[in-house]
Amino acid sequence: MVIDSQPASEALFTARKSGQGWFRADCPYCLDATGKADRRQSLGIKPSIAFFMCFKCGVRGRLKDVTPTEPARKQEDEDAPPRIPPPPFYEPLGADDAWGSIFLSDPRRYLVDRGVTQLTVAQARIGAVLEGPYSGRIIVPVLDVDEETWLGYSARDWTGQAQLRYKYPKGMRRGHVLYNQAALYRETDDPVVLVEGVFDALPYWPDAVACLGKPGDVHRYIMYEARRPIAVCLDGDAHEEGWCLSRQLRLHGVRSGSVRLPPCSDPNSVEPRWLREEARRCIQF
Repeated sequence: MVIDSQPASEALFTARKSGQGWFRADCPYCLDATGKADRRQSLGIKPSIAFFMCFKCGVRGRLKDVTPTEPARKQEDEDAPPRIPPPPFYEPLGADDAWGSIFLSDPRRYLVDRGVTQLTVAQARIGAVLEGPYSGRIIVPVLDVDEETWLGYSARDWTGQAQLRYKYPKGMRRGHVLYNQAALYRETDDPVVLVEGVFDALPYWPDAVACLGKPGDVHRYIMYEARRPIAVCLDGDAHEEGWCLSRQLRLHGVRSGSVRLPPCSDPNSVEPRWLREEARRCIQF
C-alpha cells in the first residue's frame, strides 16, 4: 500500500522537537486507520532521513518533498523493523481442529503445562512446526501494531532436545520491537504488564508486552507513547533495573510502577492473580 506523505509533510510545520533528530506531531492518518483521531503526538518524523512513522496506527513512509541529509535507508533499518514471514511448515494451533489434532498433541500439551489456554493460543496466533529447521518448536508471532504484519517470532523448543531453547529468525531486530506492542495503545486505566520473554507475557494475555530480553533504548522510546499505565515486572534478579525504568517512564508522563518478584523467579513462575494485583497496586504509588 502506497502512503500519501503529504499529510506528514504538513504535520512537520507544527511538530515539536523530540530528540535525536525526531519531531512529534498528532498523526493525520490515525482517524482513517483506527477510527479515532490522535491527540497525543504519536507521529514521529525524522527529516534527516525523510522518514515518518506513527507509534499508534503503524503507518510509515518516506517524505517525498524533503531532501535527506543522511544516507537513505530501507525498511530494514532501525526505524522500520523488517517484515519477516512465518517459518516454513508453521501450523496455527488455536482452531478446534488443530487443537484437537493427535499430530499436534505434543506442542498442545507443552502449552497447557505452561498454563496457556486455547483462547490465548488462538488470539495470539501461536503455532507449531513439525518439520524443517524449526521442527519441534512452538512459534509465537511478534506482530506490528496492526496485529497482522509479522515482524518476527520466538521459536521455543518443546522437545527438551535442542541445544538452544529459543531461536529467532535471521534479520529480526529484537531491540526494536515489543511483543504484543498493540496492547500499549489500548486506552484504559488497567495496567499493562511489561516482562522480558513471550512466555512470561502469555499468562497475562492480552494485558502484557515483552521486550524479548532486557529493555533497551528503543523499547523505552516506544513505551513513552503508552495510552495506559505500565507495571514493570522484570525477573526477580532485575528488580533495580525495573524500578529505574518505571521512574524513567514517569518522567515522560507515563503512569508507571514496578513489581518486585521473589528472588530467582519470573512472571511465568508466580501466581498470575497475585502479579495482576501487585501490578495494579504499584501504579498507585
